[in-house]
Amino acid sequence: MTQTIHLVDILLHGYHGLFEEEKLVGNTFKINVTVVYEPSRFPITQLADTIDYGAVFSILQHQMQEATPLLETVAANFTLAVFKQFSTAQEISIHIQKMVPPISGMVGSVAVGLTLNRKDL
Repeated sequence: MTQTIHLVDILLHGYHGLFEEEKLVGNTFKINVTVVYEPSRFPITQLADTIDYGAVFSILQHQMQEATPLLETVAANFTLAVFKQFSTAQEISIHIQKMVPPISGMVGSVAVGLTLNRKDL
């Protein structure tokens, strides 16, 4: 049996990107995370039986504070950190959306996504 936790439409500011303006001004990012895990007991009655979404959010905040040229790297580092902290995590999906990309004439956003299964590590 597996269960999931979700962090939905998290808005964080970060300095990720290849261009100097992105490194100076930063951007707003909308992030969605899903963690599939095997609970230590069922039904879940205590925080210790599940994955603490507050702790997952803290990992996300930490990763978003580290200026990184590529969002793909941010996504990979985040998933690896969650797997390291939570042995019950089996699969992690993250979707990072750059709300105002530095693309001349573009109206909209860009995003990267990653789904990683523990067995693929």
